Amino acid sequence: MSAPPETPVASPSPSASATDSAPTPTDYGDPATWTITPSGIGPLTVDMTPAEVSTVTGVDYSADIKESEQAFGGACGAWLLGPDQPLTSMSVLVASEGIDGPVDVYMVDPYEQTDSAFPTTAEGLGVGSTKADVESVYGSDLQREDSLYVPRGERLWTEQAGEGILFETDGNGVVTSVRSGRLPQLRHSEGCA
Repeated sequence: MSAPPETPVASPSPSASATDSAPTPTDYGDPATWTITPSGIGPLTVDMTPAEVSTVTGVDYSADIKESEQAFGGACGAWLLGPDQPLTSMSVLVASEGIDGPVDVYMVDPYEQTDSAFPTTAEGLGVGSTKADVESVYGSDLQREDSLYVPRGERLWTEQAGEGILFETDGNGVVTSVRSGRLPQLRHSEGCA
């Protein structure tokens, strides 16, 4: 009598190296719940490159970078963080070390979009807060100047160790946008200038 046929044993398949596998994305939660600090917004900090910001938002910025490079010669760039709210109401400015350098400023500016929630400071200050709210939190540490474009509007900011938070108000004293990041880029009136 012959021996029963052997059952074939599958040989293990080669394992993928760390460079072949995609990283597991980290869930950073709802961007509307991120906290604005002088050094960034939520997990987005001023020391991150556009590529690193992309790993947080899941958005490819290569077209935005190319467009900024063509417009500003590679010295500066500004673009929206995402196609959907609240990331559509958030943007970055890359200027101090060129377009491939770290982000200098993050901005929350809903462009009159009011039906979404947006990031705020730890004290709850953000788009929709009032000038009085900002003044009550920062007191004598607050610096100010008139808006260049909004009649009776103001730019209110606080700074520490070369970084800060800037609140822009409309003519009624309501915060319409918030910036966080490095000085002097934080105080640029229009993106790169």
